[in-house]
Amino acid sequence: MVFDNFKSDKPVDLDFSTAFKADRKTEFFLNTYRRNSIPHRHDFFEIMYVLKGTIHHSVNFNKPITMNKGDYMLIDIDSIHEYCGENHEVINIAFYDSFIDKRMNGNSKIYDLLCSKKVGLKSTAATFPSCMVLHDNSGIIFDMINIIFKMRENTGKDSAAFIRHCIISMLIYISTSPDTDFLPGNISEATSHLLDYTKKNYSNQGILNDAAAELNYSVSYLSAKFKEDMKTSFRSYLQKYRVEMAKTLFNTTPLNVSQVSSDVGYKDVKFFSALFKKYTGITPSQYKKKVVTWL
Repeated sequence: MVFDNFKSDKPVDLDFSTAFKADRKTEFFLNTYRRNSIPHRHDFFEIMYVLKGTIHHSVNFNKPITMNKGDYMLIDIDSIHEYCGENHEVINIAFYDSFIDKRMNGNSKIYDLLCSKKVGLKSTAATFPSCMVLHDNSGIIFDMINIIFKMRENTGKDSAAFIRHCIISMLIYISTSPDTDFLPGNISEATSHLLDYTKKNYSNQGILNDAAAELNYSVSYLSAKFKEDMKTSFRSYLQKYRVEMAKTLFNTTPLNVSQVSSDVGYKDVKFFSALFKKYTGITPSQYKKKVVTWL
């Protein structure tokens, strides 16, 4: 699927004032759309639900993904995305981190939001990647959205609090639902600790050895438990995680390829570039060239 507007429109920054004709104090917005979306980036979180038809959705310049009726996606801040389709209808629930937890500063990523005191998930449940297509098998997400639609019309003082709790419930459900397959169940304590350690130290050299020493496990045991729990090797997981962090740096900073490579843990720029292309389909230079047009 080729996006016609990819060739003519540059990604634009959206905030509530440009995207939803509201202001920063609003903190929450919900609406339905029947038109195609231009490439854009925004400073709020978004739950995107396909109510009707089929759309072709591209995130961070990756190959477009087909989303059908009942599919939904949680989109992190600073992700660049666009979609197009015919006879489609999409529901967008947009909110700032401060709408969920007043103590957050507007720069939180989805992991931080899920681990916040208001949401309260542990690191094992909060490590799933955003921008993944999920399907509302049980219809629970649609039911929650309907409730939010109804409560939005309620001008009572408690309506915002009720909507907040609905969104928190959705985030917890998305993270823990048996309908989704992004994380295997019954993750061991060792893997839980390693996931948390990786988030904080992903750019370090010899991270597995350091983690094993700090967590008081042998390297062989920690590696084996991780593979058993996560259905992938730690090396593969770390590579993917570092590429995601590199994409974030390209999206949000003017750093060059060599600097980003170093910042995510790779001194060998050629190896980093090959790894980046393996997981995204394009080189870091190609990715950066597309992103820097609007920085």
